[in-house]
Amino acid sequence: MHLGDIEKIGGEIPLPSDKIAEIYRKTRKGLQVEIDLREGINGAFVWNRE
Repeated sequence: MHLGDIEKIGGEIPLPSDKIAEIYRKTRKGLQVEIDLREGINGAFVWNRE
């Protein structure tokens, strides 16, 4: 993912009962991703198919 000059970007994915929120930040070490899964929602973060 290339953010160009953008330092921070985020969004929300609506679900029938709630939402998933995500924030992407550029850091000195690369990209930091924060994903907020509400209680009762399970998930796995997969990056580059790993």
